[in-house]
Amino acid sequence: MSVTIESFLPFVLPSVPGCTDPAAIEAIRTAAIEFCKQTDLVQRVSTYNIVAATQDYTVTVPSDMQLARVLGAAHEGTWLESAPPGEVESPTALTGATIGDAVLASGTPWAWFQKTPTAATISLYPVPDTAVTLGLTIKAAFYPTQSCTVVEDVLFNEYVFTIAAGAIARLMATPGMPFTSQLAPVYEKKFRAGTSAGNLHALHGKQTHNLRVRPRSFV
Repeated sequence: MSVTIESFLPFVLPSVPGCTDPAAIEAIRTAAIEFCKQTDLVQRVSTYNIVAATQDYTVTVPSDMQLARVLGAAHEGTWLESAPPGEVESPTALTGATIGDAVLASGTPWAWFQKTPTAATISLYPVPDTAVTLGLTIKAAFYPTQSCTVVEDVLFNEYVFTIAAGAIARLMATPGMPFTSQLAPVYEKKFRAGTSAGNLHALHGKQTHNLRVRPRSFV
């Protein structure tokens, strides 16, 4: 579900008298983008067919969103190890091609990596040697685009005051405007506190955590 950027206006405009709707909408959008980038709260889990001898798989990005980061990948229900781009030194793995006598390994994947840090594509290692229908699971976080007109409803339903505070702080910090104010740092602090809460929400969900933890087996 999603809500329009305009839905946040009543929570922003009263604090910045003289601000136009377009300026406030732009500030709200910017705050929502920063919030999502900092928290990884907006997530999707999607599945893909594994194709034999195919190393690279592109993450499905929802409309009006951009990929923030891939949080994890699993092959046939088993989570794969992740290797940051800077830690992958093999030219063969990075190019996906045979170089001289070096041949890219194939078999059952045990790791995933990104060939470039900005790519919306992950690469599996070794290269799968067997096709598996819906055998790849990818968990990823997303943030709104600079041109979005709607955002995830959780940003409004649970973090409307946080997003509004971020927008108000940005507007109040704009020099030479009727709504310019020394209160900008106050709202920025509110935004940062809400962002910290959103980060915890992304990490732990809404589960109640027992003080005593017992290991559990999932099959």
